Amino acid sequence: MRKPVATKATRQQSPFGIHVRYGDADLQMAKDLGYTWVRTLYHSNWNAVQPDKNTWNWDLLDWRFAQLQKYDFEVLGSVSGAPRWATKVPDTYRAWNAMNYEVDDIPAWREFSKRLAARYKQVTFWKLWNEPYWPKFFLGGIDEHGQAIHGSPEHFKRMFEAAAKGIEEGNRKAQAVWNSGPHENPEWHNRAVKAGLHRLADVNAYHVYLSSGLGSPKDYIHEQSALIRANSLARRRPLWLTEGGTAGVLSTNFKDFAPTSHPGAESAKATHIARMYLSVLANGGERFFLYAHYGYGQWRNNYDNLHQDATPSAISIAVSNLAHHIEGLDFQERRELGGGASLFFFTDARRKRSVTVVMPHVPIVSALDLPKEWLARDLYGNSGLPNVIGTELFFIEGPGLRAVTQVVRQELSQSVER
Repeated sequence: MRKPVATKATRQQSPFGIHVRYGDADLQMAKDLGYTWVRTLYHSNWNAVQPDKNTWNWDLLDWRFAQLQKYDFEVLGSVSGAPRWATKVPDTYRAWNAMNYEVDDIPAWREFSKRLAARYKQVTFWKLWNEPYWPKFFLGGIDEHGQAIHGSPEHFKRMFEAAAKGIEEGNRKAQAVWNSGPHENPEWHNRAVKAGLHRLADVNAYHVYLSSGLGSPKDYIHEQSALIRANSLARRRPLWLTEGGTAGVLSTNFKDFAPTSHPGAESAKATHIARMYLSVLANGGERFFLYAHYGYGQWRNNYDNLHQDATPSAISIAVSNLAHHIEGLDFQERRELGGGASLFFFTDARRKRSVTVVMPHVPIVSALDLPKEWLARDLYGNSGLPNVIGTELFFIEGPGLRAVTQVVRQELSQSVER
């Protein structure tokens, strides 16, 4: 497996993001695999810094951000996790998501955001809260049965505006990222837009978990991107997929390993995640943060990226190979071959280097006869292609899109006939 290298000139443009632990071994592995961005999620929480109104303790966050800087990661920071004293959460409510209760002390929330952005000036993108469109992640109250009552989008707009002003006061270069959810909770999202929240964001973000159906011209990523860009302001702003992964039969619920009932799960997930990265880029997205390099709630390795012995899984190797091929190149075009395959063409600014990623939609059951001078590699970076490709992606480096289109179209038709 080749080690991807993102040059300084392209680091912020890199699409490869991850959620990871902060130990040296984890960060070094994530770096070696080709990830350039890290999202801190709940690891820069307000409640960890200011447990009571008169106490500030930055030690844990200082270590985490120093670790990320040590390994030269670009960072999507998180502004979230309210302390109890700044909310109206009932004393009797002691669930894990009490930190997701809506903020009542707005001036204090703004002050925390300001100090956070000022202290970690190497971070220029801050995501303000996580998935506020779900009740469990944005609580406005607790009912008589102890269940979450969803906070209002109007109140969240007040919080977002205060935090956005705070991070700008702390760092003039800082940008506010909004985790919108028109596909998850349309009513809540539309009320947020009506309140004017979309006017406050510098970057639009969304989350997607899927098990299949990615890579076609109008797939789920396309549909959700179109929903988010429904207004003219959103169309002019960057769009990031800041959390996503597999779901359905391929889902491991963040804690388990490959289901025995699905022996091909690891290779299927590798293909699926590579398709997700390509679909994001083909639909105008700038980056995708894969979840995750650790087990949710357990702080241990999980099946998505690592085996139980902490060695890279097929998913990690496939993403690493994708990074090796397209890092530093610009996505130029997606071309369809009559439903048989999609071609994703990448090249540098001077067109001195080009890579075409071939995404079959129907199984390729016989060897492809490609020109010998073409550099062809499979999903995992092995030179040459196997006799039976199936629907796994493969890479062709060197020729232009027209030449690849002609040869692959012909070979696909012959493969189907055979």
